[in-house]
Amino acid sequence: MDKKLEAQLKATIPFCLAPHEWKSGEIPWLLAVLAPKDVAQALVKKLEESVFKDRRFKQFNMSFSTAPIK
Repeated sequence: MDKKLEAQLKATIPFCLAPHEWKSGEIPWLLAVLAPKDVAQALVKKLEESVFKDRRFKQFNMSFSTAPIK
């Protein structure tokens, strides 16, 4: 991700990535992991040990309520 897109993400400005932007810039980001917490943590750990080995990366974390919808 390039610095312009990173600034938009940090400012919580809604945006969509164009196809050419997915690999733009030198800032690797992990944007979405939709899984139970233990599975997501295991996946991130595996990525840290493989894809992101010897590289720093940033995460964007969101929490969703698990309360039943009425």
